[in-house]
Amino acid sequence: MKVVFVQEEDAVLNHHISRIINLKPVLSNYFVKDLTGFEYFMTEKSIILRKKYDDFYRVYIITTDISEIEVILSDLDGKNAINIPAKGEIDAWNNLLSLCGYDLIGVYERYYNPNTEPGEGFTASFAGPDDFEKIKSMMYGYFNPMTDWLPTDDMLQKMIQNNQVIVNVKHLELSGFFIYTFEGKKCYLNCWYDNSGDGLYLLYNVYALMKMKDIRYSYFWVNATNNYVTKIHTLLGSRPDGLKDYTFYKQTN
Repeated sequence: MKVVFVQEEDAVLNHHISRIINLKPVLSNYFVKDLTGFEYFMTEKSIILRKKYDDFYRVYIITTDISEIEVILSDLDGKNAINIPAKGEIDAWNNLLSLCGYDLIGVYERYYNPNTEPGEGFTASFAGPDDFEKIKSMMYGYFNPMTDWLPTDDMLQKMIQNNQVIVNVKHLELSGFFIYTFEGKKCYLNCWYDNSGDGLYLLYNVYALMKMKDIRYSYFWVNATNNYVTKIHTLLGSRPDGLKDYTFYKQTN
């Protein structure tokens, strides 16, 4: 099947998505809130959406026909990542994506802490515009943009402007950063990296910022194989809520 993606205004795309959803899909990983920058391919039974991130696409599927979507996914060109958020087993997805040549490259678990211990005092620094390149270099040097959902350049710059990024500076060198987002009475811990040898320094400083906002609830995603980070958060009172994010990937020239 020849797969040709097109772009439409959000209202038109939402109409197409609603039509397929009303057919009662048998498989869907669609959880998009903002359709800006998306393109799509649609049949009578399925719609596939994708958006470019760095040098790959994130792909979202809504279908009433698994055999049809198998043909479509098998024919996709380029680098494509498919995320499956789920509580419980994903046997149907595993079977489908395996047949289409996709490999499972990461599993992340969502953790939460409803009663985060407040930090004692904020002693870190907020990142400035001049820190952008260093933070980006650290972020992309350590994390995987496909599995870790890293912010785009524009997003990171806005987060720095909004004081959502704190940094650890040792001997005049930036050695770590922590990106966070306040969401009402919750705090999402977006991204954390520190090579200073004092890794908890930035986490405790985020806790101090939460205390200033009277926020006790925090949540975040952790690589299921990163036992060290999982242990730290567990000791501090965090627990998994059962939701996992499975990332599948395929590259076709």
